[in-house]
Amino acid sequence: MVQKSKKPIVQVHKGTSRFVLLFSFIPSLAVKLPRIHLKAGIETLVRNWRETFRKETWEYEVWWSPTWCLFKGLLDNWKEYRFYRKTKHQFLQTTYFSFLGIVNLQKRGQKLNCDYRPFWRNIYDATGGEAMNDGHHFSETDNFCVDHGVKILDYGSPITQRIILKHGNKIVQALASHFPELSRNG
Repeated sequence: MVQKSKKPIVQVHKGTSRFVLLFSFIPSLAVKLPRIHLKAGIETLVRNWRETFRKETWEYEVWWSPTWCLFKGLLDNWKEYRFYRKTKHQFLQTTYFSFLGIVNLQKRGQKLNCDYRPFWRNIYDATGGEAMNDGHHFSETDNFCVDHGVKILDYGSPITQRIILKHGNKIVQALASHFPELSRNG
């Protein structure tokens, strides 16, 4: 007797500050949840308590600060939703809804399947090298999908948002001309 392989009901993808849940029974939706590093946040708070109350620790994304450990995923969810609602930029994958950053509902696209080097080179060239200021978001092909062209999935960072506002249309054009197979409907 041959058994059918069962597809998992939910796939969990773990990023640095967020989890992405993909449910097999909702094929058009991705659910983003903040990832809270409670232990590291408390340890950092106790170890560096004086630094914690400095203004710049709370205003900027200081890597592995208590703020970063406890709230980055939540803030990125909220900023992503607000940025999409404000701009509706063609390069952004649609974020339908956010419940105060606790849960984001984003449209799911097809996995991007292309050669990393020319993809990154096109983004680098289209931004005049500014994509290097936010290498994680622009150089990781897992941060993109295909849905009526190439879309960026992870755009909660203020640096990412500035680059998209300044160069987003050029990125879309460069990717469409160099990867026409990705411009088809998702």
